Amino acid sequence: MLVLGLTFSVLMGAPAATADEAVPVVDSLAPQAALPVEPHGDASAAAPRPTGVHFLRLDDRTVQEHASQDRSDVRVLGRQELSQASTLADVLALVPGVEVRRMGGLGGFSEIQLRQCPSQQVRVTVDGITLRDDGSSRSDLGGLSAESLEKVEVLQGATTGGDGRPELRLTTRQGWNRLGGSLTMGSFGERQAGAWWGDSSGQWSLSAWGQTAENDWPFLWDHGTPLNPKDDGTVRLSNNDYTGYGASLGWRPTSHLQAVLRADRSDKGITGLYTANPTARYARTNGQLSLDSRGDGEWDVPWQVALRLHASRWRDSAGGLDYRSNLEAEDFGWNGSGSVGLVRQADGWLDGQLRLGFSHEENAWKTTTPLKVRLTPEASRDGAFLAAGWNGQNLSKTFGASLQGRVELLRDGRNVEVSSLDGIAPIADSAWSAWTGDQQARLWVRSPGRAVQAWVSGSHTLRAPDFHEIYGDNGSTFANYRLDPEESWTGELGVRGGFGPFTAGLQPWFGLYKKPIRREMIGASLVSRYENDSGYAARGLDGDAAVCTRLGSVRLQGGYSLTSIRSDYAAYRGKELDRSPRWRWNGTISSPVWQGFQLEGVTTYVSSSWSSALNGPSDRLDGHTLHGLRLSWRRGPFTVLVQGDNLTNEEFEEFADAPLAGRSWRVRIEWNQPKETK
Repeated sequence: MLVLGLTFSVLMGAPAATADEAVPVVDSLAPQAALPVEPHGDASAAAPRPTGVHFLRLDDRTVQEHASQDRSDVRVLGRQELSQASTLADVLALVPGVEVRRMGGLGGFSEIQLRQCPSQQVRVTVDGITLRDDGSSRSDLGGLSAESLEKVEVLQGATTGGDGRPELRLTTRQGWNRLGGSLTMGSFGERQAGAWWGDSSGQWSLSAWGQTAENDWPFLWDHGTPLNPKDDGTVRLSNNDYTGYGASLGWRPTSHLQAVLRADRSDKGITGLYTANPTARYARTNGQLSLDSRGDGEWDVPWQVALRLHASRWRDSAGGLDYRSNLEAEDFGWNGSGSVGLVRQADGWLDGQLRLGFSHEENAWKTTTPLKVRLTPEASRDGAFLAAGWNGQNLSKTFGASLQGRVELLRDGRNVEVSSLDGIAPIADSAWSAWTGDQQARLWVRSPGRAVQAWVSGSHTLRAPDFHEIYGDNGSTFANYRLDPEESWTGELGVRGGFGPFTAGLQPWFGLYKKPIRREMIGASLVSRYENDSGYAARGLDGDAAVCTRLGSVRLQGGYSLTSIRSDYAAYRGKELDRSPRWRWNGTISSPVWQGFQLEGVTTYVSSSWSSALNGPSDRLDGHTLHGLRLSWRRGPFTVLVQGDNLTNEEFEEFADAPLAGRSWRVRIEWNQPKETK
């Protein structure tokens, strides 16, 4: 295909690439198919092909992935999509069923919802390690550089390979048998760089990245006087700058064993809505190590051990944000986990798996208020889980089913102290425990020629409150020990098919979310606490279609969703959730490749939404349509990309959408040279 490809992919019906051939460009935003792909390279071809395994190419290093389950409902984003975006949020915003909310540009706070599921219920993993955020129960994706990632997988609630909970799986970029680098420059002070290297033996890989931005995009601002429209105007708020950098080291002594060490650090300014020049800064550091093994025989004993450390610091000594409850805060935490399983993978009716695992995590916060009082909440959590699953399919692989279940016991220890000039006084000390779990079921059927596939799936999730929701965080959020677990039910019907140059997919879905946990302001103060909010129901339709010919290609993808609040308060009952547009779609028209050149036009549409759940006339937020162009040129190992975004210079009334405002340009140059393997 000519548009939107990925490096890590399975091309339906296409022959395998050799070590000297370019990785084919395929439709990577569409769900990944699980059709067999032949081994690559002489070494792989000479080895016997194990049962239940197909081979994929990742930067010219042969890796293995089990293929006993169909993966038609897994959406995969690869290097091409990631290279065409400034941030990870920009890439995810194009995926049907994904709602992205951001506060700032490059490096700014970003979170996602999958089919209106509360963002704190979305599990985010980096190289298999669960991402824990500092100061919030929601995972902030803003500090994850798109340049540092190789692949992104989006799993909805009942997606194949998951356990019933929606997930975002991120894989760090490595340079297996590669040598390369990239430079990017763009509007609003964007500068990004990346480099990757792998040794000739194919056992070691190293990558590094860095990014910085001024983030001085235009913003429609009322100057803090909403009742006086005369002083409204477009401004560029200062102290929006961001700097981030990191590196990753990979080791694969065999195709079954892998270790990845990743570290990154970032620092950014925090702009206030009502202060033009605040002094607040936020910095954080993360480090993690994972070691995992998976075999390729009919029976396998996969295992993984992982460790992650994180620290952050907030400073606002001048009170520039009028954040009177907190002048300085520090956070430190770590989490470790391990698991071992027994898996049968014979591509028959009796494939199953059993997994046992444990986890431990700790967090500590130190907060200084204007009264020089230091709050020090500390918490630890131990967990143990048992997961079991079954997958089955007939010999002709035309139909099959799967069941997955996971139950986990969590136990917390808590200690809250207040320190002042008079010394340290403990004010609370207790423990908390709860059972959680996820389950899913799926049935699928495929036509004999594998041109069409259909499925039905459902899932259930029970999520216990996390650290920040129970204990508060940095002095501005109070503790609440009476929170109930969140519960959700989801379901999906799906069909996907391909006929010659035409491919399409359609997925009606629904979700029921009970007792979602949200942070609520306490009266008119600046402090808050987490509460169980009103439940709501959501339903929608996701779809995509593409036509790819020698004359070019056309692609459309998007979705519709509608929410309905279930509340005891008449003012909210039946209303839609705030900031949840009904319609989202994007389209891409691509020219054929000529002398390495390709031109693409991109249009993105987001419908209007409400600024509050009251759905009043004054709450209406306008939608927007953005237009962009991309011109790429590829010759040998060199790739040059020139793109323009928001060419019609659209402006936004919402601060969360401001990073999209203003006409912008971006240029990216990449050199990616494969190396011969010894």
